[in-house]
Amino acid sequence: MSYQRKNNAIIIDDEEDVCETLKLYLENTKLFSSIVISQDGMDATQKLINQRFSVIILDLKIPKKNGLEILSNISKKGSTNKNFTSSIIISSGNLGKDVLNKALKVGVKHFLVKPFDEEQLKQKVEAVLKAIK
Repeated sequence: MSYQRKNNAIIIDDEEDVCETLKLYLENTKLFSSIVISQDGMDATQKLINQRFSVIILDLKIPKKNGLEILSNISKKGSTNKNFTSSIIISSGNLGKDVLNKALKVGVKHFLVKPFDEEQLKQKVEAVLKAIK
């Protein structure tokens, strides 16, 4: 699947090694001109308000503001990304029914359960990019 390399991604996860691995996976797709990393919820919220991202990889358990709080805040305040919830891939080791329902309620459609491999991430990224085009 070929997309122009003008896409931007943000990885929101508090584990540095996870961020670096995800960044490498995204770089390997050659679909992104910019990949931003944020390791806490407050920083991530500001970046999401101020910048448009084609793909948002969001862990739910992060410090200062969890992933569900970020979803709620950005959905209420708006974002520079009009396809905000379509751009999100929730990446978590714990996707219980309650969490899934809350995420689905705000419009998230893409989920990855940790651990996952590079091919699984690539498939989700391509699905997100196709959905927002």
